[in-house]
This record gives sequence, structure tokens and C-alpha cells, in this order.
Amino acid sequence: MIRSLVLACACVLLAAPAPASAAARACPRPLVVDQQAFDVHTRGGLACRPARRALRVFIRTAEAPAGWVCARGHGGRLAATCAREARPRRIARAYTVREV
Repeated sequence: MIRSLVLACACVLLAAPAPASAAARACPRPLVVDQQAFDVHTRGGLACRPARRALRVFIRTAEAPAGWVCARGHGGRLAATCAREARPRRIARAYTVREV
């Protein structure tokens, strides 16, 4: 029950626009998972390393890592979005780039 409530709240926060102070930042190199390359962008001061780690686990296994809430993108370039459960405004997004 509690996990469902946290998941629902996180989904609402993921869909809500971030404030202007939480500017998006592109990570310097693409994330490669199973011969597919993804551009990674973060918001809310989230560093690239934990963002890449969470997205890699989610894209490979379809299960969010401990302490994260993740969702798949549907249509367009957005492949996946993850946010920390403890700090839901810290968001990581993976955009499909190409096959490697």
C-alpha cells in the first residue's frame, strides 16, 4: 500500500514541470545498454553517475533499483525516466539516440 502511494506520488511529480531553478543538464557521454545508445539528462542537481547507474539497471531489467522510481517512455525519443524516492525532484531521463 505504501509503495503504491509512493509510486503514485512519484509519477505525479515526474509529470509535473520542474521549477526554473532545476535546470536540465546533459551528461557528457551516451549510456550504452545492449547495443543501444541513450543520451542522459538530469534535473534537480542529480549527478550523472547515479543517474546513469539507475537508468542502466532499469533499461536492462525493467525493475527500478532500490530507492528509485522509474517509468518507460512511450513514443518519441524518451526511453525511460527515473527519480529518487527520497528526493523526487532529482530526475534522470534517457533519450534513444541510435543502435551501436
